[in-house]
Amino acid sequence: MKITSFLLACVACGTLTYSNQVFSQPSASPRLQTEEGRIFLNILERSYQLVLLHPAQAIEELDYALRSDSDWEAYAVRAMAHERLGNYEEAIADYSKALKSQLYNLKVVRLIYQARGHAYADVEKHALAVKDFTKILDNVMEVYDSDLNRASPDEQELVVNTYLARGKSYEALEQYNLAMEDYQKASRLRPDNAVAMRLKASLLNRLGGKQ
Repeated sequence: MKITSFLLACVACGTLTYSNQVFSQPSASPRLQTEEGRIFLNILERSYQLVLLHPAQAIEELDYALRSDSDWEAYAVRAMAHERLGNYEEAIADYSKALKSQLYNLKVVRLIYQARGHAYADVEKHALAVKDFTKILDNVMEVYDSDLNRASPDEQELVVNTYLARGKSYEALEQYNLAMEDYQKASRLRPDNAVAMRLKASLLNRLGGKQ
């Protein structure tokens, strides 16, 4: 079982609790004030803790919760659990359901696109992975008017990782020039990034040093 990029990001941000405002949406929904709403939130928070060690149990609990409340965050957490178990198609479906909900937190939206993109890549659907990775990059560039120096270190790191992920999908699609462009963009942002250096060297070797 692998740890998803989305889950890693949540752990890094300290977002494995429903109440954390970086990840969770502030909500004035009356349902949260009801007994049913409180039960739902308790299940959701417990499921966060189960994803790492007991993903199958997390899925069972979220299946139950989602029967009464189609919350985007529950779909995202269930997707993480599915991905932990290697159920990539199920993960993709749940990430897609999460994205269909109204999400106002751009950081969360980017993370879900990144996670779904990786899941697409895991099942060799690289054209779809490229689309998701491109959405992230386009959004960040639009927000900062293409000046990444204005972005936070975390957002810059997201951009670097997204360039590398998209480059790998381009490479799988045999679009080698586009792959090299993405690896080079990642290197310009983070000259000491070992992954970018390795991927560039590997692609150059693959092409016989013609680039």
